[in-house]
Amino acid sequence: GRGVVDVVRVRKKQKLATLPTEKQTVRFEFEDFKNLLGNDTRYAVESPIAHCHGYNWSLRLFPVSWNGRDFIDVHLKLMDVPKTEDPLVTTNLTLGTPSGRKVNERTGQHTAINKVRWRLHRSEVLNTNLGLLTEDGTLQIDIEIQIVSVKEKPLWSPKIGPKDDDQLKLMELDGNADAHFLVGGQKFPAYRCILQVKAPMLDEIFEFVDKGRDVKIEGVSPSVFEALLRFVYGRERPNSDLVRDNGRELLEAADRFGCKKLKLWVESKIVQDWITIENAATWVAFANSHSCGYLKEAAIELFDSDPQAVMKS
Repeated sequence: GRGVVDVVRVRKKQKLATLPTEKQTVRFEFEDFKNLLGNDTRYAVESPIAHCHGYNWSLRLFPVSWNGRDFIDVHLKLMDVPKTEDPLVTTNLTLGTPSGRKVNERTGQHTAINKVRWRLHRSEVLNTNLGLLTEDGTLQIDIEIQIVSVKEKPLWSPKIGPKDDDQLKLMELDGNADAHFLVGGQKFPAYRCILQVKAPMLDEIFEFVDKGRDVKIEGVSPSVFEALLRFVYGRERPNSDLVRDNGRELLEAADRFGCKKLKLWVESKIVQDWITIENAATWVAFANSHSCGYLKEAAIELFDSDPQAVMKS
């Protein structure tokens, strides 16, 4: 059945029981609409959060001028969408008079991640003869929402073999090491035959010192350098806490020493677990300066999904 859904309370997402869902109508109200939107297309008016079918939604209105005519772009946006879900949504936008007479209807089917969009004539909305505004000047937009399906959207991650515990023993049993790295007062074994294949830029450091001589590494913390070596020697992934707290340093070290697979893996973990609206802008700048293509693409996509919120952060 149909019913107006609360547009104020934000509830936790619930798993959908059956698909397609029943149709539900969300009413969005914009007070003093005549004076609400200016003419600057950079600024939008956004509704409070609405809850429908276990997801949170918002409606945004943008002023648009085209060929000498004024329009209103209406964007229905799915908020806080899980990175692994892309719901297919059927929507029906209705403009009607306070008495219930329908004046304008637009129907479409879209993936919610790509937003649902309509374009309205501004003059039509403000036309007093049509009576779309209430007595106090409020515009009511009813949007009927039905979730048709939810497509799984698996996150990309580089192909890396299983952890090799035997190879990791090289970190402790370093009697046969060719030399050692000295990092922040700690010593780590260097096995050049492995480094030449998996971290060639790290191995090249030994080309400039006498055979068997230890090499001092600066500009990286012992914990990050150890994680890098454990990945190189035995394909051990850094733990989540280290990626959360030292993700930038891990990427810098992997980039600096030519550990391409580690770099890609850390990028994928940041995209999966740690990139948010609040930090998307800083990740765009960082990824651009350190050639992190996958991370940059994901950060820009998040930026484009809510540019105003990103800029506020």
